[in-house]
Amino acid sequence: MIVVKLMGGLGNQMFQYAFGRSLSLKMCLPLTVDLSWFNNSISGETKRYYELEPFGISIPVNTNSGKIKLPGITSRIFRKLTGQQVPIILHEGFDISKKKILNSKYIIIEGYFQQEEYFAEHASIVRNDFLRKCTFSPPLNSYLNIVGNPFSVSVHVRRGDYITNPNANIYHGVMPRDYYIKAIEQMKEMITAPEFIFFSDDINWCRDNFYSYSNVSFVETDPERSPVSDLWLMSRCSNHIIGNSSFSWWGAWLSQNLKKRIIAPKTWFSHAQSKPFILPEKWIKL
Repeated sequence: MIVVKLMGGLGNQMFQYAFGRSLSLKMCLPLTVDLSWFNNSISGETKRYYELEPFGISIPVNTNSGKIKLPGITSRIFRKLTGQQVPIILHEGFDISKKKILNSKYIIIEGYFQQEEYFAEHASIVRNDFLRKCTFSPPLNSYLNIVGNPFSVSVHVRRGDYITNPNANIYHGVMPRDYYIKAIEQMKEMITAPEFIFFSDDINWCRDNFYSYSNVSFVETDPERSPVSDLWLMSRCSNHIIGNSSFSWWGAWLSQNLKKRIIAPKTWFSHAQSKPFILPEKWIKL
């Protein structure tokens, strides 16, 4: 069995599921998810919830994996008490080629695993998992003709808790207006008559700052609408300008346009621990 201990927001949960899904296929082991992290709020962190249900992914939920790391319990006693092999816990940076991992029948995945390489082997299956049952609210129908044209460019602006939560602001930072202006101008050089479609958790800020641009649309926010709807609509765009957000990342990665242009911030975090490896090699770093 492979247990993925989910944590974080939608984009992070997608990274963790994608790795677990790929590893389960590679090792021919059943996959389940542990949601216990969502019941333990940490002071200063944004409250999160399990958000994979709208994808229609059928996956068992396990809430007991956090109870297996009991000090003083030997491998023999653990097997006797649970009937299971002692679990191997995988953190980022592990070596999957190690015989101990390949021979394991019980693996727990803990971490964010924000890198395409963790699931590249089964990329088409992961993409299908996230797109096959996506639905969207009727108000989004009006955007379908725009996002479907070969010159459409999704522009995702992440603000929200990056602004309101001091810890998130210090850690992630907010991509400045200047970044988006430069990205838009660069996209204009690569694409004839691009149509820019803005997605954001602060769409009023986007409208105030980019209303003067031609060929611009703003997808209205709706607190009752699942974020998956916006993600699906972003994925239908032909090209992408993303922010330093895993939600942005997935909106671009899920696009099935083989000739897509993706512009992404080369500095992912506001502090020295930048994370360039989250960006696929072919993406344009700005």
